[in-house]
Formats: sequence, structure tokens, C-alpha cells
Amino acid sequence: MSSNITITDELVAEIANRMADEGQKVSPVAIWSEVHSGSVVAVSAALRKWRETRAARVPQVVERPALPETVTDTMREALDRLWTSAQDEAERSVARRLAAMRQRVEDASNERDEALAELQTTVQELDALQVQLDKMTSAYDEKVDAVAGLEEDIALAVQRTDAAEKRAQELADRVSHLEAELERAEQAAQRGAIAGDESDAAGEGEAASESAESVVETPAGEAERAALEAEHAEAVARLQSELEAIRAQLQAEQQAHAARREEVEGAQAERDAAALELQNAQTRIASLSDERDADASEIARLSASLSEAQERADAEQQRVAELAESAAAASEKAEDAESASPAGVDSQELEALKAQMSRDAQAHAAAIAEARETVRKWSDYSNALKQQLTQANEKMVVVLARGAGEATLSRRLSAELGRVEPEHELLRKEIQQQVIVETITAHLEKQGYRYDEQTGAVSKLNTESSPA
Repeated sequence: MSSNITITDELVAEIANRMADEGQKVSPVAIWSEVHSGSVVAVSAALRKWRETRAARVPQVVERPALPETVTDTMREALDRLWTSAQDEAERSVARRLAAMRQRVEDASNERDEALAELQTTVQELDALQVQLDKMTSAYDEKVDAVAGLEEDIALAVQRTDAAEKRAQELADRVSHLEAELERAEQAAQRGAIAGDESDAAGEGEAASESAESVVETPAGEAERAALEAEHAEAVARLQSELEAIRAQLQAEQQAHAARREEVEGAQAERDAAALELQNAQTRIASLSDERDADASEIARLSASLSEAQERADAEQQRVAELAESAAAASEKAEDAESASPAGVDSQELEALKAQMSRDAQAHAAAIAEARETVRKWSDYSNALKQQLTQANEKMVVVLARGAGEATLSRRLSAELGRVEPEHELLRKEIQQQVIVETITAHLEKQGYRYDEQTGAVSKLNTESSPA
């Protein structure tokens, strides 16, 4: 039973290749036994074409005569010397590169440690500034409490002043009433004297008993009138002395009220100035804290990068050692010129690793330099801020001392003004408050701030509404 498969040159070549690869003997009978079709002659012709094609395709299979043993030994010795020399030079170059890489990593570590030390110093300075800010805040709160206490004292002084004024008015009304009564009594006494004179002139013809009675009554009326006048005079003198005492007390209360008002105004001005300084200090410290956090993050990133670079350097060093070992093993197994090919591959890989290590070291050194420059700028800014805070504290001390001196001078001037002109308008509390508010407003507007008279708050002026 034969198959319908057609014998072709391609089919015979495919079967012959498979049998040759499997190590079987290639013959027309063996191929014909597999296809079970066609004739052995056709299979033999196709197999002959396959052999001709195979012989033309692989001419290099022809064996060459072997080199003499002396030539082979000489070439092997020369290759060994060349490979040994190249391997030694490569190891020396790798050792130099690794030493330079280690030095760069060590320098970067030292720079990182210095940057961390500078950061720690700056953080300590920032903590000191924070403590100083807390002290300023406490001082500001104390000033606010002092202003509140002074305002309460002023309110009590105003109440006492109002009560004294009311009492003085009542006493003045009482003195006026007593003076009016005294005047009426004097007029009545004068009318009685005139009536007595008229009765004496018209009563010459009256009886002796009536004359004696009128003579007795006239001295009695005069004595009563004198007693009444003395009583009225004593009451008036007593009321006048009490009125003078109340007026003196009222003047003292007004002076004390003016002094307390000046103290309150000075304390309010100091409180506003302290509030401005406190706000500016808080703003600067907040900015400094943000920069500190950013620089700390940058240093942390650089530390991680440094650790990664160290690990990478160790890994590359280990890899170079492994490559050197593999190259040495390859050199021992090399028997001809073809053994130089792996060495070339290893040398290329070593050069690539060296270039990568150099690029990583340069990038890391640049990052460390940038971080160091950033920390240096931040340290300079922190020192400048510390100097500004010191100057602000000195200025605040001078302002407080000057405010105390001006308050003392104002109290003395107010007392002298009260003695010279008690009714002067500057002794009125509303006029004093108006002058103080106008002064505070003008002073703060020059510095770019607005003062609210109702709430006592200070706000920043807009650029459009700021004075030219």
C-alpha cells in the first residue's frame, strides 16, 4: 500500500536534514522507507542535490592542518602575557577609581555631617528665638492686663469725680440758699429798725409804760438779729470751707484722672507697638520655620542619596571583583585567539561601570554642594533675623523708657495747667482722648497701619489707600 505523497527535492532535503541532526545515516533507502511513496531513484536524485547544496553551503567545515605545537605554545604564552598585563592595568585602574569614589563618598559624608551640625545650630537659635517670642508674648499680655486695670481705675476715678462734682454743686446750691436767707434776714432787720425809729418819732405823747416797753423790745430785737446773723455767718463759713475742700478734692481727682488717662494712653501705645513687633516676629519665625523644614527635608533626601550611593559603590566594587574573577577564569580556559572576545566584553562592561560611578559621584557632589549653599544662606538669614530681633528689643526698651518719661512730664504739665487754668479744655477727658487718638492715628499711618478708635485694633493699610 503506497501513499499519495509526492516526492520533491524540498521534502527529501527536510528529511535528510532531520536525520543528519539526529545522527542517523542518510541514504536513499532510509528516506524512501519514511515516505513510502515514489521511487528510490527519484529519492536518490533528490538526495544527491541535497548533498551538493550542503557541501557548497559549509565549505569551512573542511579541516585545516593543525598548527605546530611550538607555534601554539608561543602564541598561548604571548596571549597569557598580554592578558596578564591588561588584567593588571585594569585592576590598577579600577582600584584608583574605587579609591577616588570612596574619597568622594567620605567627603560627601563629612559635608553632610557639617550641614547637619549647622542645621542643629540653626534649630537651637530658632528655639532661642521662640523663647524670646514667648517672653514678648507674655510681656504683651501683661501690658494688656495693665491697660485693663488702668481703664478700670480711670472708670472708678471718673465715678468719684462725677460724685464730687455733684456734691460740690449741691453745696454751692446750699450756700446760695443760705446767703439768700441771710440777705432776707438782714432786710427784715433793717425794716424793723426803720419801723422802730418811726414809732419813736411819732410816739412822744404816748404813756411812759409804753415807752419803757418799746425800749425793752428794741434791744431784744437787735440781740436776736445779731444772733441770727452770727448763726448765718457761721453756717456760710462752714459751707464755704467745705466747698473749698470739695473743690480741692475734685481738682486732685481730675489730676489723678488725667494722670491715669495718660498712663492708659501710653500703655495702649506700647501695647500697639508690642503687638506690631510681636506680629512681625511671628511672621519671621513662621517663614524661618518653613525654610528650616524645607532644608531639613533636603538634607534628609541628600542623606538617603548618600546612603544609596555608598550601597551602589559597594555593589559595583563587588561586581568588579566578580568580573575580574570571571575574566581570570576565562583567561585560564583560553586556548586560542577566540578567548580574547570575553575579555573585551568584560573590559567594556568595566568601563561602563566606571563611567556610571563617575557620573553618580559628580551628581552627588553637586547635590551636596547645593545643599550646603542652601544651609549657608539659611544660616545667614537666621543670623540677620536674630540681629533684627535684638535691635527691635533695644528699640522697645528705649520706647518704653521714653514713654514713661513723657507720661511723667505730661502729668506734671497737666497738674500745672490745672493750677493755672482749672477750666482749660485739655483737662477734659474727651479732649485728651481726641488728642491721643489723633496722635496714634498719624503715627501709625506713617508706618503704613490704620488704627480703629472703637476697637483699638491695628490693621495694615492697602497700597491704594496708603499716603503718598
